[in-house]
Amino acid sequence: GDKGGGQPRVFSLQKLVEVAAFNMDIRPRLIWSNVWGVLSNHFTAAGLHPNPKVAMYAIDSLRQLSVKFLAKDELRDFNFQRLFLRPFEAIMRDSKDPDIRELIVMACDSMIQARLGQLRSGWKTMFAVLSLGASDPSPNISALAFACAKRLATENLELLVFDFTELVNCLLAFAAANSRDATNTALVALGLVKKCAEFLGSGGVAEAMAKDPSAKDGQKPTLNGRSVAIDDNQWQLWWPLLYGLSQRVGEPRVAVRSAALEALRSTLLDHGGLFSEETWGLVFKGVIFPVMESAWTDTSPQAQVCSACPAHSPEICVGDGSSFITSTAKQVFTTCTDLFAEFPEVADVLLHETLALLNESICQEIETLSRIAASALHELVFKIPPDAPPHVWDMICTSLADVAARPLPPPLLAAPLPAANGHGPADDEAANGNGGEAEAARVRAVEDPMVKREILTQLVVTLQVQDALRSL
Repeated sequence: GDKGGGQPRVFSLQKLVEVAAFNMDIRPRLIWSNVWGVLSNHFTAAGLHPNPKVAMYAIDSLRQLSVKFLAKDELRDFNFQRLFLRPFEAIMRDSKDPDIRELIVMACDSMIQARLGQLRSGWKTMFAVLSLGASDPSPNISALAFACAKRLATENLELLVFDFTELVNCLLAFAAANSRDATNTALVALGLVKKCAEFLGSGGVAEAMAKDPSAKDGQKPTLNGRSVAIDDNQWQLWWPLLYGLSQRVGEPRVAVRSAALEALRSTLLDHGGLFSEETWGLVFKGVIFPVMESAWTDTSPQAQVCSACPAHSPEICVGDGSSFITSTAKQVFTTCTDLFAEFPEVADVLLHETLALLNESICQEIETLSRIAASALHELVFKIPPDAPPHVWDMICTSLADVAARPLPPPLLAAPLPAANGHGPADDEAANGNGGEAEAARVRAVEDPMVKREILTQLVVTLQVQDALRSL
């Protein structure tokens, strides 16, 4: 066709469409997939043609062929639909023309509505296109894609149980989109992810899978296009959801990370009873601990707040929410301790690592984080039931003792202390003629801002641990 905007010559492309439509009906699936492997490359190239009329003709032809192809049923473990629809994803990913990308999203939405009940492996391509739309710079395209994803998550969730992870990942892609005016979309997407978690935790996914006509008696179900059966804990479904929420807790937008943390917290507290000890180990090590550790890397000025006196907490101003420590860290640490209170059996396998992480957070040079972690340790001690096994209390006492045994800052240890006779080491050093220089060096060390902050932080930790010990 013409590379400009004039009327293109599409005779050859029309014949290609006729050949595809004819062979689709008469060829066995395996042979047809080989034929389509060649034809799809031509349709993809036509969809990326610099002349928009050629590209639009190719995409519309692809849509008509796809609607016809999707009318045929596909077995659960096959991928014919995904291979057939692959050109849509390729064009959506590589096209520079926003009108073409918008046409792709509209074509996929049209096919979904026309063949909702026949889609199997094709859902992977559909959700891949919608996910690409989530990060599209054009607001119209992202809005069209999200409208389709929202409708699916709201109205057709039971039909998507075999593609549950693709749906969740698609919604998380909208939650991660950071384009202009995308915050409201991200919050709605996180609400839909939470709805998916409730559907999974309430047994809705397992129930819908059992009702599927392709389900076999006594055989565990598999996801579309996969051969590995879903285990009893449904961990293949839980992991993308929980990990995706934990990633959004690290968002720079405070509203999004707060919503993600609330969704993660409520999901774990409401449905954590379904998890085995092994699953809880994966949740803490892959989801909870990384979020807690992210506070260690917060270097924003808002987090660098020091108290005038170790006995009094400094005023913490959330401001614009750029600081993870001041806006989110406390809720993250509280979520961790609440999980131990709600599921005491978790303490047997994860308490030691949790205490180690809290101690490491307490020992950070940021006073605000040290206070938050020390307060979380204090709360954890009280949330452990009194009748917990002796080895649990041994771990807690050992952890408290480790923190309390931390040495005082070297400048304070080196500071002169008055002796019983009223004379201190400084007097003895002065008598020897070198006391003045040593004392001046100590004063200079303590007056250094970095050393002073470190001293205050360590004194804060000491006071916090003493309070925890006194309250036991």
